[in-house]
Amino acid sequence: YTALSYTWGKCDPDCTVLVDGTPVRVTRNLKRFLDQAARLHKYRSRQHWIDAICIDQTSMTECTHQVGLMADIYSKARSVLVWLGPAYRGSQTAMKMLRGQYRREIWIEAEAQLCEFQLV
Repeated sequence: YTALSYTWGKCDPDCTVLVDGTPVRVTRNLKRFLDQAARLHKYRSRQHWIDAICIDQTSMTECTHQVGLMADIYSKARSVLVWLGPAYRGSQTAMKMLRGQYRREIWIEAEAQLCEFQLV
């Protein structure tokens, strides 16, 4: 599987996606990733581990338990895909600047470093 490390952006899920026919509420940034991944053939058939989908976000007990498993989840992933958001005009310049900010994002850094192959 490929584990996704991404910024949630606004924390309140305000979009709905279908997962195996079941509606799941996700953040706008995750919805953008899923839309983009669906357009890219190389990601379409992959199995992704995405916290907002794989963890019951309405259960504090499950969320707390799963946080304890994050190191295992990311270290056992075939790869970790880092999604910072969609590209916009000027993204190349912004990416150079974000490399410094990205390194300061504790969760993203920790998740990406647990796997040998990271794709940003």
